This record gives sequence, C-alpha cells and structure tokens, in this order.
Amino acid sequence: HKGFSTAKYWKNNTEYFLNQGQIQPDGKRSTSGSSIFIYKGNVYVGGYISPGRNSKSLAVYWKNKKVHYITKGKHHAVANGIVVKDNIVHVCGSIQYGYKNNVAMYWRNGRATALSNRKGDACVSGIFVQGKDVYIVGHTGLYPFRKIVYWKNGRMIPVTNGRRDALATDIFVYGKDVY
Repeated sequence: HKGFSTAKYWKNNTEYFLNQGQIQPDGKRSTSGSSIFIYKGNVYVGGYISPGRNSKSLAVYWKNKKVHYITKGKHHAVANGIVVKDNIVHVCGSIQYGYKNNVAMYWRNGRATALSNRKGDACVSGIFVQGKDVYIVGHTGLYPFRKIVYWKNGRMIPVTNGRRDALATDIFVYGKDVY
C-alpha cells in the first residue's frame, strides 16, 4: 500500500505479517512494530496502528499475530518496548498530548502509568525487567538538548546533563550494573 507501512517480523527468514485482516477496504491503515520478545514460545511485538490519515495512532502489541490495544485513540500513542515476565506484559511507549509534548508511559498488563508530566517532552524506547524491578530508558527535553534518563520502578534517574544532545534506545541490567 503506497505511503503506508505494514508491521511484520521474520523468524528464520520467514516473513510473518501482524496486521492480516486489520487493513480497511481502502488500504489506508499503517501498522508498525518496534520491539519483539519471546516468552514461553509466544511471540510478542510492540508497536502501533494508525487507522487512517486523520486518525490518532493507537499503541498496541501483538501476541502471536493477534492485536491487543493498549490505548483507545484519544491521543497519538506508540508502544516502543515490550517484555513479558511471569505472565505479566510490560510495555513502554509514549502518548502525544500536543506539539513537542510527549509523555513517557509504562503499561503493566494494559494498566497505564505516566513516567513524566505534560510540562515537557519525554519519550521511552527500551524496557528491561529484573526480578520485581522495571527499568525503562528514554530521553527528556527537545533537540538539541535531549538528556538520556532511565526510570527504575517509576523513579527517574538522569544519565546525561543535556549540554549535548543524547539518545538511548535500549537498556540492560546485569546484577547491579545498568547498561
């Protein structure tokens, strides 16, 4: 479909489409997957669905190619990271409340928690779960002064100071070390 994207993943060079049966008759629906996680043989992909040109994107995840809606479309939203542990689906992403006004979000089994407020711009891109601790990485601020931050259990921890533009896309924790 010209001008529209289609979410998919590959397993051993085999292509799997995530939005089969979800494209409207006019073909004007974009889907995008941005993260993937395998848990107990199930394939989870975080991303978004954009229903049409003048519609708000919906944060979603797919489990074995079946879509699960995280947001309802009141504001633009995306799911950028996904992890499943102990049958709990952890998703990070953002909701856009206006121009240059993204709020970093965390969803636990669909239940939303805002990690930032509407007084600035914050986006998240990666998530890691270790034991009961949830780590989410992203940035605050606007170009060219974005700062890398991460949240541990909802508490923001700055990594850079914003004097130089910086972004992070993923996070990993080994023991007490945060990468």
